[in-house]
Amino acid sequence: MRNAVSELAPPPVVIENAPASVEVVLRSQQQGRRRLLHLVNFTGEMTRPIQKIVPLRDVRITLTGGAGVRRVHTLVTPRRLPFEKDQDGRLRVVLPGMAEYEVVVFEQ
Repeated sequence: MRNAVSELAPPPVVIENAPASVEVVLRSQQQGRRRLLHLVNFTGEMTRPIQKIVPLRDVRITLTGGAGVRRVHTLVTPRRLPFEKDQDGRLRVVLPGMAEYEVVVFEQ
């Protein structure tokens, strides 16, 4: 059942060049005109408890339904991010770097 759903309903966000230890949560505001992608980096060194987070670089984000997006920026480390859209309405952006936490904002 899970495979069938995955094939017919692609995920709203795909993250590449990041380990599975990154938690990804997509929220919506203003009746969907503003979407917030929360990224929490739990990637640490091999010692436990984790004392140092390993920073991430060049995290590739693909957002489905991004056709109306006009601006992409981050909140924790404020910066505008360049993005591209494809013919299917997917938006692609690269987050140049993040430490423990970042929010990527997609605004229409």
